[in-house]
Amino acid sequence: MNDFDRLFLRYIAELRGALAAAREWWAQLEERERSMFSTRAEAKASLEARWPFGPPSHPWVLGVFRKYYLLTEELSQRNAAQGQPGPAHVPDESDWGNEEIEPATLGLEEEESPFTGMTEVAPWILLIDSVLGRDDDLSEALEYIIYRPVGLDANDNVV
Repeated sequence: MNDFDRLFLRYIAELRGALAAAREWWAQLEERERSMFSTRAEAKASLEARWPFGPPSHPWVLGVFRKYYLLTEELSQRNAAQGQPGPAHVPDESDWGNEEIEPATLGLEEEESPFTGMTEVAPWILLIDSVLGRDDDLSEALEYIIYRPVGLDANDNVV
């Protein structure tokens, strides 16, 4: 297990906790909305007007995503600065139909170590793509993260 594997496991655990708390917040919000409207449909419409993506849009969930986005970026940059080699082969379109090149599966058959041999990982791969197919509940929640909740400084560094 490498540093990205450990980071991924911490991310999943923290994301589950944040999502559980956000769902509890959402349930309380739904209850309050129902008391303010005469029909369930009106309450739902009012709530969704303010929070169209539901619990995953809560700042707790987005905060976990942002935290691990920055940590993934930092770890990749640190590895690159230390001169660790990147992947031996970066797949591209010329590999299409080439039977000698095995597609990356992100470790779906190697459940414990999805980042074996990787020294640089794009944050989006660790935070979104690696969850897909592994945890349906989290995958469903992450489909609503439609932008990267990070910014860039004057030098185009992620902040």
